Amino acid sequence: MPGRLYNDRSFMSVGPTSESPLEANAPLSLDGAAVLIVDEDPAFQLGLKTFLKEYVGFPAVHVAKSGREALRILRDEPSIRLVTLDYRMPELDGLGVLEILRDDPPRPLAVVMITGYPSDRLEQEFHAYRSPLLRTEHFVSKPVDFAALEPIVLKAYESLLKDPPVAAPLASVQESPVLKAAVARATAAQVSAAPSFDAAARLDGLEAAMTGRLEALQQQLTAIETRLADLNERTPSLWRRFWLLALGLIFATTAAFLAYQMGWFAEAGAWIERTLLVPPPQDGWL
Repeated sequence: MPGRLYNDRSFMSVGPTSESPLEANAPLSLDGAAVLIVDEDPAFQLGLKTFLKEYVGFPAVHVAKSGREALRILRDEPSIRLVTLDYRMPELDGLGVLEILRDDPPRPLAVVMITGYPSDRLEQEFHAYRSPLLRTEHFVSKPVDFAALEPIVLKAYESLLKDPPVAAPLASVQESPVLKAAVARATAAQVSAAPSFDAAARLDGLEAAMTGRLEALQQQLTAIETRLADLNERTPSLWRRFWLLALGLIFATTAAFLAYQMGWFAEAGAWIERTLLVPPPQDGWL
């Protein structure tokens, strides 16, 4: 059926046999070991969970549909030692989950990537995340043959028991959040123990800032003085223009008043009426 990411026949044909690697390797104990399945396909989740719990024998199997949910479960469930991880998932894909686990691993983990989109590049990127606290040796393509998957998950879990990470590399220790917090506290203590250096630096910075502001203020004052001097130079000419305009208005008003008193406006109106408005008489009209 389209969309199924595992092989129905291989899953249904699997059953307990005498060739089970779990029975062949009796010293390998799964007591207390839990598995986390990270896959967005509910059908594949159910099939793999049933296989790991009922057939392989893991006492607890958790499931997550996204990378974000997987990270939360890993931190809430300290018994999880093995993770089966899909590549394409919402919010955060499989490589994004590995990047976070590599930078801040909650505990030693073995990761088996099971994806329906295999490629040589993806497999190389998956293996590149390997570290003493993050085992990324096993890459499986869908559809999954569960009979072949059993020795893979057991080998991945067994690698944590046979080769436990005694000490993390120096780079991992330096990136530890606890160590970073301790370094931050020590640095803060050193700074508080020697305040004179910070005070001198702050005084130098304050002096430089004040000097810059005083220079800017001096420039503004110089510009204002220049504008005032220019305005003082232009004031006499402005007064002359004002008085000339006033005298012109007085002269025009006086001339209009005299013309009105002498009847010039009436005579001009009569002339305009006789000359322009009344048409001349035409010959032959009564």
